[in-house]
Amino acid sequence: QTGTFPQPTRQVTFAVDVWNYDTNDGNRVNNPDYYRIEFRTYNAAGQRLNYYNLEWSQWHDSWITRGATYTLSDDAVRWDVGFRMADGGFWAGAFGPSMDNVRVIATMNTTGKRL
Repeated sequence: QTGTFPQPTRQVTFAVDVWNYDTNDGNRVNNPDYYRIEFRTYNAAGQRLNYYNLEWSQWHDSWITRGATYTLSDDAVRWDVGFRMADGGFWAGAFGPSMDNVRVIATMNTTGKRL
């Protein structure tokens, strides 16, 4: 997924809720399901300003939040986020990792005039 910020921003928070319950225990031991999360922002020239990259192949039996907050060195105007999820075996994808509640939150600077 890609998007643009409504105005240039210097601070952005990315978060997503993840559940990776299936251990494949008893079917393919030591081959848990896998996910990868990527989040990037870019300036107007197309230069990447940050890179969040999390690869996880251990099970967890509850929803947890993954993500980070970035204070950027330049004005970000564009972002992208991507997910890769795989069932590590046996259940043909029916019990692979789940993602929910994806958030990209930009902090916009505003200036005002004193009257």
